[in-house]
Amino acid sequence: MIAYRPQLFLFSPPRASYRLVFDNSKRLPLPGRRVLKDAEAGGSSVVFSPHFDDEVLGVGATILWKRAAMVPVTIAFMTDGTKSHRAFLSETVLSKMRKQEAMYAARRMGVEDEKVVFLDVEEGRVAQRMSEAIARVIGVLSENKYDEVYIPHSAEPPLWSLDHRATRQAVLSAMKILGYEATVREYPVWAWYHLPSMNPFHLKRHELRSVLRNTAFQAMGIRLTSTLNVELPLTEGLRENKRHALAAYRSQTEKLIPGVNWPTLDEVAGGDFLDHFFGKSEFFHQYRFEPVKSNSKSKSTA
Repeated sequence: MIAYRPQLFLFSPPRASYRLVFDNSKRLPLPGRRVLKDAEAGGSSVVFSPHFDDEVLGVGATILWKRAAMVPVTIAFMTDGTKSHRAFLSETVLSKMRKQEAMYAARRMGVEDEKVVFLDVEEGRVAQRMSEAIARVIGVLSENKYDEVYIPHSAEPPLWSLDHRATRQAVLSAMKILGYEATVREYPVWAWYHLPSMNPFHLKRHELRSVLRNTAFQAMGIRLTSTLNVELPLTEGLRENKRHALAAYRSQTEKLIPGVNWPTLDEVAGGDFLDHFFGKSEFFHQYRFEPVKSNSKSKSTA
């Protein structure tokens, strides 16, 4: 039996047609966007992920691409994973489960176990524990000189928590303290949760308020897409391997406890949110972060 899902409208246009519109809309504001080539896999990289699965959604294909080129990649998870499904599991059990899933996902992307770091700041409270977060990021950055640093995008909205925005702030603050010079690539996750990227015909009633609020915050996506100056095209192989990595997060992709309202990613915006991360490309805002010297500032490059 197919469960009934109330929609805001009595009809729905074909998903393929709508995706054609909003896939193209991501390219309109910045026609000079640079496409990454295989020769640009770059040097060592560190990905700072606010929560378990953000690294796959926003950077998964890029991690796979780099590891195929034997580029060292470290993944640092900011939060402890205690909150996502705490209505059904204890925080201790949930945290252990999500960390194990993160290890499985990293292995599927070719990242070695020793390159996975858990910073264990309380989920949902990174902004309130900023000093702690900065200190732990400093510990990660002090161990290696990374050529590229991946952080959440500046346009990440204050939806479920401030963790995405606070993770970005913590990393940039740590880099400033250390005088750390590197290429920064900011990746969007929930920044895509707006019109027209989400098909309004697929929204449930309870999603409408968040989507409309974020649409205003994003100025119909212009705030985000106008900054995306770099993209990595997804080959079919990258796309399928990224799906395989995300599937390691069973707590986010499967209903682990029958008979309860266990939320999964494929339910968000009728599947449009998740589908988005397996489209044509992964997109980034890239710039060069340089230590502040006298009146110099960080430089942004395309």
